[in-house]
Amino acid sequence: MALLEIRHVSKHFGGLAAVSDASLEIRTGEFFTLLGPSGCGKTTLLRMIAGFALPDAGQILLDGVDLAATPPERRPLHTVFQSYALFPHMTVAENVGFPLRMAQVAEAELKARVAETLREVELQTLGERFPGELSGGQKQRVAIARALIDRPRLLLLDEPLAALDLKLREQMRLELIKLQKEVGITFVYVTHDQSEALALSHRIAVMNEGRICQIGAPSEVYEFPASRFVADFIGTCNLLDASVIARRGERATLDVAGLGEVDAWAGPACRRGDRGVLAVRPEKVGLEGEAAPRAPDKGFAGVIRELLYLGDVTVYKVETASGVLIEALLPNSAAHGVRPFAIGDRVRFAWSCDAARFIPDA
Repeated sequence: MALLEIRHVSKHFGGLAAVSDASLEIRTGEFFTLLGPSGCGKTTLLRMIAGFALPDAGQILLDGVDLAATPPERRPLHTVFQSYALFPHMTVAENVGFPLRMAQVAEAELKARVAETLREVELQTLGERFPGELSGGQKQRVAIARALIDRPRLLLLDEPLAALDLKLREQMRLELIKLQKEVGITFVYVTHDQSEALALSHRIAVMNEGRICQIGAPSEVYEFPASRFVADFIGTCNLLDASVIARRGERATLDVAGLGEVDAWAGPACRRGDRGVLAVRPEKVGLEGEAAPRAPDKGFAGVIRELLYLGDVTVYKVETASGVLIEALLPNSAAHGVRPFAIGDRVRFAWSCDAARFIPDA
């Protein structure tokens, strides 16, 4: 049995469907992420799990028990917010111990559990400081420690790293992975940051306009997007209008706008005549100079129109004679970081059949 079950949950605000017929299951000990753009319904769904809002339809069950009649303060879960919500007049130790003090836990046990929890988040030397004396990352760890101290069944995290700078966010991601593994508590995490979701999660639910578009492991939603929206939202993707003209097992020959016939993975449900998009990730696209030895029919010709140097990689935008733009991402592995191509270079680009996906229109 799943730890948490969302069954056909909907929530409306006036005429707006914030969440529409959402269903998912979250397993014990899982790091599960709700991912999507602003306004997609992910925070509303998290608030319904926490009990701060009630669904208009459907059920939310924890260990098989419907939570509808359970007020927020009696649910065995805690929420960590982006704003930290720390008490400025309390020390770190007092903030962390606050839930136990409200539960009237004996003083000796309270102090022991505060000390243990501060060690888990590596703040054992900062117990006497006040929130105003801490960095953003330290404040976030205090908020997480306070949420963990009474060992909830679920920890809900609503964009907890959004207020941190890039380097600190990357550091906190590693700390969250380590902490979740050590404490073994189920995390339900909300973010709009695709790289954050891919780095942290055991599984991801991608949401858009109140609906769940796809649920799967990070590699699954990245490599096998179920819709054009998922392919475009998760990372960067070349998307070209296409239709199926022939099938061979799970591969298909497509008629791709501006490129002609292209072979791609199409999945078992694809049929001749289906319309959709060809999806190819930039890192799957290979480039070579126009004069490089090649098979006569290998790839497509184009001209480098733009490039973006990012240190370890360079992003190239290649335009074909028919006006199709393809993005390719190449590592800068040459000595001194010299880029192999420049704007205006004539090149050929190609990818393997298994690197390309046909995504049918919904």
